[in-house]
Amino acid sequence: MANSAMSLFDEIREKIESLGNRLEMERKKNAVLQTETEILRKDLKDCKKELEQSQKKIEFLTLSHQLASSPQALADARLIISEMIRKIDSAISLIKKDPGNI
Repeated sequence: MANSAMSLFDEIREKIESLGNRLEMERKKNAVLQTETEILRKDLKDCKKELEQSQKKIEFLTLSHQLASSPQALADARLIISEMIRKIDSAISLIKKDPGNI
């Protein structure tokens, strides 16, 4: 009876060690996956920002071509629109810094 109890105890100890090892392995995998997720989220954020900039550029070019009747008028329209965009971006930045002043 003592031998079977010791044998059972050894078996339980081995299973606990095995489970502990598996837990540690899964924790390491989880850490790697969390790091990967953070990288992918940053990449996604960068892609969204790039897409937004590209969409603004498309809108800018479309508008400037609609306003321009000649190459010089096109260049002038682009300058005016660029200045307007800079002013709007500046205003947005000021609002983001101190939204209480709206």
